[in-house]
Amino acid sequence: MADVILVDRRYRLPIGRPTITLVIDAYTRMCVGSYVSLGAPSIIQTSMALLRSFMPKDALLESIGQDWPWPCNGFPSVVHSDNGMDFRSLAIRRGLDTYGIVQHFRPVRQPRYGALIERFIGTLMGELHLVPGTTFSNVDRRGEYDSDRRAVMTLDAFETWVLLQISRYHRSPHRGIDGFTPQSRWDEAVERGFKPRAVPPSYAEDVLLAFLPGSKRKISRTGIQFKGLRYWAPWFGPLIRKGAGSVELRFDPRDMSYIWVLGPTGWERAHLYRRRAPFTLREHELASAELRAKAASTVSEDDIHYLREQMQELVEAEAKATRRARRRNESSHRAIEAAEAVVSTIETPPLALDFASASRPLRQREVEEW
Repeated sequence: MADVILVDRRYRLPIGRPTITLVIDAYTRMCVGSYVSLGAPSIIQTSMALLRSFMPKDALLESIGQDWPWPCNGFPSVVHSDNGMDFRSLAIRRGLDTYGIVQHFRPVRQPRYGALIERFIGTLMGELHLVPGTTFSNVDRRGEYDSDRRAVMTLDAFETWVLLQISRYHRSPHRGIDGFTPQSRWDEAVERGFKPRAVPPSYAEDVLLAFLPGSKRKISRTGIQFKGLRYWAPWFGPLIRKGAGSVELRFDPRDMSYIWVLGPTGWERAHLYRRRAPFTLREHELASAELRAKAASTVSEDDIHYLREQMQELVEAEAKATRRARRRNESSHRAIEAAEAVVSTIETPPLALDFASASRPLRQREVEEW
C-alpha cells in the first residue's frame, strides 16, 4: 500500500490509498515492471506487474508522454518472491511454467532475502512522503497533517509519478552495486553478452492468458455455465455435436462480459449469451450476494444483471457523498479500462498456444479463487 491518499477523477475527492506492485532485477537493480491499482494485492495485480516486466515499455512510456530509455523486457530465468498467496496461486505457477521460468520463494521468517525489493520500495516511499496527501509511514510521523484534505493526485497522476521516480532511480548511483547506476549496470551486462529472451509485442494477450485464473467447464446445448453466467460462441455448435465434454477456460476478474475458451484453433473469446457492457467479478458477486440475502426462491441471470446495474447506478449517485462509494466506482471503471487496454491495440488471429500442455493437472470443475 502506497503512503498517499488519491482522489477520484470525477469529483476530485479522496478515495484512499493505492496498491503498487514492483519487480526488480537482482543483478542490475533495474525496476523491470510496475503496476498500480485501487484493489488489494491479488493474482491480477501480480500478473499485470509480471506482464509489464516481460513486455517492451515503449507504449507505456508513450502513454504518459515520455521517451526515456527503459530496455528491460523479456522472460527472466528466475522469479523470486515472498510466500504470499498470490505468488503460490495456480495461475501464477502455471504462467511461469508455461514460459520456463523457475519460481523461488523467500525462506519463511528470513526477511534479509527480500532486502533488494524492500529497499527499493523504501526509497520510493521516502520520496512519496514529500507529495501532497501523503500518509507518511506511521501515525506518529503524520501528526496533525490532514492527508485527505491535502490529497491532489488521481491514480493516473500517481502512476506517472511512479514511472518518473523509476526513471530517476535508474540513473542514480547505487551503493549496493559499487556506485554504478542501475542503467549503467544493465548496459555493462548487455555489452558482456547478456541477452534476455525477447517477447514480441503481439505476445501481450498470450502472456496475460497464461497468468489468468482458470477452470474447466462442460459445453452444453445452452453454452458454458460459469459463476452463474451463461457464455456462448458460434463455434460451440460443432464441439457439442462431437461431444467435446469439458474445455479449459480463462477469465479476467476485471471484465466478466466474456471469457476465453480453448478451442480447436486456440484460445477464443466467448461472450455472454445476452451481450452486456463490461462489469467486474466483484460487481457480479455483490449482486449475487444481495439476491441470496433476499432469499429469492428463483434467481435468474437477468435478475443478477438487473440488480448489478441498479447497484452501480446507486454507487454513482452516492459517490460524491462517501469515500467507499467513490472508491468502488473508480475501481470498477479502472479495472475494466485496464482489461481492455491490454488487448486493444493487438490485431492477431485466435491464439494457438497450447497452455494446457504446460499447465498443472486440474480436477474437474476446479476453480482458481483470488
